[in-house]
Amino acid sequence: MGRNHIGDLLVTRFTSAIPAFVNDLDLHPDIPKKWGLGWMINEAQTPEGRSAGSLAWVGTPIRTTGSNPARDVAGVILMQLLPFADPDCLECFRGVRTEHLCHARTARSRAA
Repeated sequence: MGRNHIGDLLVTRFTSAIPAFVNDLDLHPDIPKKWGLGWMINEAQTPEGRSAGSLAWVGTPIRTTGSNPARDVAGVILMQLLPFADPDCLECFRGVRTEHLCHARTARSRAA
């Protein structure tokens, strides 16, 4: 599920067909992304620290899941509101990911 299944194609901007339900969304526009079987795959590290090979999925109303196998972390965020991809919700998601990765790094350095 975490392997590229779209060949040379890249994941690009999601453009809404129904703005009352879904906002346009461009997750990490400067980072190449692929699709596996059910997951979007980051091909490079993100600014908040998600590793290359990290997996993510988003759905309506806002449900996001993510897995970062390189750092041995995963998470789920559940919110119920429309339209999907609300800017405040996305900022919350970024904050949770950043904080989660920060705690994971701290825990690993303490264990070493």
